[in-house]
Amino acid sequence: MATRIRAGGLALAAACVLLSTCPRPAVAAQTAPGAVACPVGVATQSFTPAVTTSPQTVQVMIRSHYGSCLSGVPGLTSGDSEQPYEAPGFSCLTLLTPNAAGTETIVWNTGQTTTLAYTAQVLSLFGQVIITATGTVTSGLFLGAATVRTVVYAQADLLSNGCLAPSGLSGNSGPLALTATGG
Repeated sequence: MATRIRAGGLALAAACVLLSTCPRPAVAAQTAPGAVACPVGVATQSFTPAVTTSPQTVQVMIRSHYGSCLSGVPGLTSGDSEQPYEAPGFSCLTLLTPNAAGTETIVWNTGQTTTLAYTAQVLSLFGQVIITATGTVTSGLFLGAATVRTVVYAQADLLSNGCLAPSGLSGNSGPLALTATGG
């Protein structure tokens, strides 16, 4: 039962991001100073060399842009991050199952930063790969807040147009949303 509810919630979150129908709080009901919601964003991954079905060491760069942010912090409207890392034994199979832990530092348009530690879970649902990373802000703005970061990639792009192509998959992108509450 818990699995069905969880999968249903993830499907709803994915549909919200994909269809841009995420509810947004009214301006008068902005989030508390220790919270932020960024419902409109994009995550872009690049792989060098391109990812194929054969395991190899790959340099991965994840660039994230968080937009339309609402918070109690004056002027905070967007943020960006870059997460470079080396992935030994990386292939299309590991790409679809990146259940892993990591950190991310977001630089907000105000110049302030937020660093969060997270654990990512992957769900393949309705032709989409949904990666949900839950964690905690470990330093900077929103310290102590619980975070949820969701990105959705089209599975067809990952497989047909990338991993199974002779040249492999050099990158992909998808819609991204972030919330941090309770900081």
